[in-house]
Amino acid sequence: MTKGAFRKRLGTRAWAPIVLACLVIVIALAFNLMGVHIMNGLPAWQEWRADTYWHFFTWRMALYSLAVWGWLQCRDRLFKREPSAKPGVRKAEVAVLLSFLLMELTRTLLRPGA
Repeated sequence: MTKGAFRKRLGTRAWAPIVLACLVIVIALAFNLMGVHIMNGLPAWQEWRADTYWHFFTWRMALYSLAVWGWLQCRDRLFKREPSAKPGVRKAEVAVLLSFLLMELTRTLLRPGA
């Protein structure tokens, strides 16, 4: 397979989710490191995060809602184009939903001051 054919088959959009995920990780890391620096230490940063937990929870729920809305739009187009994808997509949706639920429950139950 030639390089051009591989690129055409893979597509330039295939890397977009990977780049986006890396960008989110870098931004989150920078935010946390700056927070620790601004608050003059990890204990103060952790206390601030515990005090503002529900504000950030609300923000995450808004982001999750936006992601679900966008996914539902894409999913409808996917099923119209390829109806045979339903079982695999359904399994992936359940896995993602359970992952987010577990992440939020863990974050809620293990937060300082809970």
